[in-house]
Amino acid sequence: MKFKPQVYLFPFMLSLITLISHRVLISIENQIPELRIIPEPYAPLDAVVFLTLTILSSLVLLLILKQSKVLLRLILTFIILILTFLTTSIYREATLQAIGLNLLPPYGLCIDVLITVTMALSILYKLNIVHSIILFLTMVGIGCLLDFSIPSFSTKIVLLIIYSAFDVFSAYKGFLKHFFKLSSRDAFSIFLIKIDKLAVGSGDIILYSMILSLSLDFGMIAFMMVFLGISTGFFIDLRVLSRYKMIPGLPIPVALSLIGLLIYNLLFS
Repeated sequence: MKFKPQVYLFPFMLSLITLISHRVLISIENQIPELRIIPEPYAPLDAVVFLTLTILSSLVLLLILKQSKVLLRLILTFIILILTFLTTSIYREATLQAIGLNLLPPYGLCIDVLITVTMALSILYKLNIVHSIILFLTMVGIGCLLDFSIPSFSTKIVLLIIYSAFDVFSAYKGFLKHFFKLSSRDAFSIFLIKIDKLAVGSGDIILYSMILSLSLDFGMIAFMMVFLGISTGFFIDLRVLSRYKMIPGLPIPVALSLIGLLIYNLLFS
């Protein structure tokens, strides 16, 4: 793939700034349930539980893929539409609270349905720009929600580390390699955010957003350092992608962002 930083890097950096608005809105919403399975002091094991569920889900999807690509695409479409609807409803409610506007439930629901239907149409008619914008905003929203719903700081850090390791395994030896080999990306394209010829996985955006949201707990300096780490890591990934068709998108950006967060704590704590 030809390396074009002005096409791939700058839109990515600018679009991630939308996380700040997501973060502000979600801080207004007071009904975010706590996502905790194992109590302290063993809360970091929650990350292992989440990864186990991810692996089991991937196995199920792989089995479905071997039976029917059409059925798999229908299931994935249903999942993405549910995620779009639920995430939209949460942020729509927070937005209305922020501006002091009270809508009757049917009118609020119409907004959620409209955006979800738009997503469905973008999948059906392959409107890549519309699809990528809605998908990106949805995944950024989910990343912020994860940050708010997981109470343990250590759980978030462990989750970022083990998912980055899993991303490497999955891309070269595991699920992603088999998925793309069997489906040629078609079945999973609805979970890819596309910028020109570049495709970024939804899971990458979720975890980038989670650590950026987490960094805001420490202030804007920490946010900028983590943002710089992710952007630098993404730039490195782009250079590597000029030689390879697919690489894991998490390890380098997550590693550099965690280093940025560590440096901030060493300098300012």
